[in-house]
Amino acid sequence: RYVIYSVNPLRQNIADNIAHPHDHFLKELLSYPEQAGALLRERLPEAVVKFLSAKPPRLVDASFVDKELRDHLSDRLFKVETVNGKTAFLYVLIEHKSTPDGKVGWQLLRYMVEFLKEWEKKH
Repeated sequence: RYVIYSVNPLRQNIADNIAHPHDHFLKELLSYPEQAGALLRERLPEAVVKFLSAKPPRLVDASFVDKELRDHLSDRLFKVETVNGKTAFLYVLIEHKSTPDGKVGWQLLRYMVEFLKEWEKKH
């Protein structure tokens, strides 16, 4: 089994990339709008995908993961256009869990609240 993975030492520590290759691979992949759009369309529920325009998502420069958790979590926020021309946001949290975690829902809720606080400050 092979994984094509590019380490960019200017952006992240090499040892960190090796320790968490799946998280960093997805984070890097989601940095490119066309690839992010394809992956999101493939993985999102059809009920969500049908409302997205064909335009690729735009990556928003923001992270809502606590600094102490950034070694284990990555997140990406995308600004997307809907089929009716409105703006929506898609928040992607990337985390490899080796065991089930019943608190994931609370983590996601906390990150969404942080996003909404930031949005409110800016608008």
